[in-house]
Amino acid sequence: MISQTFGIDLQYAFLAVSLDETLPKEVLNPQRELLEEWKGTTEDHIAKGGKILTLTGQGTTYHISPELIHEWPEVVTISMKLIRREELNKCDKIWIRELAIASGWREDDIVDELENISVDPSERIERYKTLFEDYYKEAQDHKERGDTRQAGEKIWGAVTALIKLYASIKGIPIIHWSISKLDSFIENNVEEKYRKLFRDLLDKAHVLHEHFYEGHLSPKGFEERWKEVVDLIEKVKEIVFEYYSKAATRTAE
Repeated sequence: MISQTFGIDLQYAFLAVSLDETLPKEVLNPQRELLEEWKGTTEDHIAKGGKILTLTGQGTTYHISPELIHEWPEVVTISMKLIRREELNKCDKIWIRELAIASGWREDDIVDELENISVDPSERIERYKTLFEDYYKEAQDHKERGDTRQAGEKIWGAVTALIKLYASIKGIPIIHWSISKLDSFIENNVEEKYRKLFRDLLDKAHVLHEHFYEGHLSPKGFEERWKEVVDLIEKVKEIVFEYYSKAATRTAE
């Protein structure tokens, strides 16, 4: 387990990380290789700070959560490549496609997410609100055209974006392409009185996500499940947007 936040200070070449040396080699070695790669590029980050920062010459720390390094080192590597404007290889592009599939997002939205992986979630509130609204509208448009598979996929993207929005309002980073991480956020960070509502939304929307790949729902079954999910979205949206309004008011003050 990585026990500290991993950061690179673009001015002072600050690097702080510790690895759990008791981990099995097959787990520890990829983590060590990733950190060695980052260490080797610290000076490059300083020399090319303008590539990453809009304000050069100021010390900035790039933070990656230990959880992300431990569980998705490949994703962290892709993120660094994107930030450094390096070319992605075939494997990197497959990873991006898989993350898009898992989250119901477009690939370009995944790329944007990875480029901003170290940004404070509270600074991404407007981004996630826009994503939710865009995917929700797309889902409804596909539904009206009778394309239930695309409708199911886009509404799943809307749901993951809505949960991501709520997490960002709370200032909590969340790995939205993992349903277990979404469920963990709900269990540990959503108020008890709202928890069942969020959990029901996640569970029922995931069935529509599965329909995109399997086409297993009958027209009647899809219609019934669609109405259930839309009803839950509207209820959860009301809660999230109330918190959004309060956050916007605090920011204005």
